[in-house]
Amino acid sequence: MVERMNRTFLWGGLWYLPVLALAWGLKAFYRQADAEQLNWILAPTATLVNQFRSSDFQYLKGVGWTEPMGDFVIAPACAGVNFLILLLVLTVVLHLHRFPRATDRGLWLLLTPVLAYGGTILVNTVRILLSIPLYEAGIYGGWLTPERAHRFMGIILYLSALWLLLSLVGFIVQRWLIHREREGDLPDRLRRLRPWLVVGTYLGLTLGVPWLNGAHQRFGPQLVEHSLTVLVLGLTPLVGWWAVFHRKHRKL
Repeated sequence: MVERMNRTFLWGGLWYLPVLALAWGLKAFYRQADAEQLNWILAPTATLVNQFRSSDFQYLKGVGWTEPMGDFVIAPACAGVNFLILLLVLTVVLHLHRFPRATDRGLWLLLTPVLAYGGTILVNTVRILLSIPLYEAGIYGGWLTPERAHRFMGIILYLSALWLLLSLVGFIVQRWLIHREREGDLPDRLRRLRPWLVVGTYLGLTLGVPWLNGAHQRFGPQLVEHSLTVLVLGLTPLVGWWAVFHRKHRKL
């Protein structure tokens, strides 16, 4: 029986290898990629920004997408590949095990990159549309700089969008399973762990990987400030959620 359980566990784990390999490959590729190599994600983002803002971002080789005056640039740093990786991995980790049939799992693995790519383009577009007027706002002075305001907005937007998109994906999976006459709800234990898993994965990719790669040796104080900002903005709502959840269950 133990041997059978081990085989089942091993077989179940193999389903996650393709997306984990894709995520690792994307991360390695992104570290070395230039604007031309990232145009598959920069171009649709710039196109949507042009549509919604009536802008005229045009591609400039080696730089990215720029406005004629050169005031704003949609550069490789704006590609949102880290968000794409997060959305890709979490969509699979949170939901793949809910599909009991191999055909459904295979379809979900094929659909997940499409969902993650589309979601990333939309979130990137919103971030840039918000960033431009934020940079132009006359609110800066002293400690509050455009760079810090941009960082705050980006962290809050990415975490909010990640949670919103994962909730939408969860709804899609639930309807899919109900349509297939399967159980559609997440197990209670996983539902309780989901906020920690989402924020933990976000912190691991945005902070853990750069620190492990030695980014602190190059950026020093800037990375420390960035890390503290991400930790505070990422963990504060999570701790608040835990406090409310824990207090609610203590009363029960």
